[in-house]
Amino acid sequence: MQIINNLREMGIDELFPVQMCVIPHIMTANVVGGDICVSAPTGSGKTLAYAIPIVNVSIYFFKYLHMS
Repeated sequence: MQIINNLREMGIDELFPVQMCVIPHIMTANVVGGDICVSAPTGSGKTLAYAIPIVNVSIYFFKYLHMS
């Protein structure tokens, strides 16, 4: 999966538990047009759990748009 390669290139080899739970749901059609609500302690990785898929999809669309 490209997202894993992207994270490794940035030096991220392991995800926090909240990220392991949230990222797959965001990256699938399970939440298209829907919501995800996460409750976890400060410093648990919630922000990256949302940001990683957003950036990954943005990179994909940017590359796709420049290829066409």
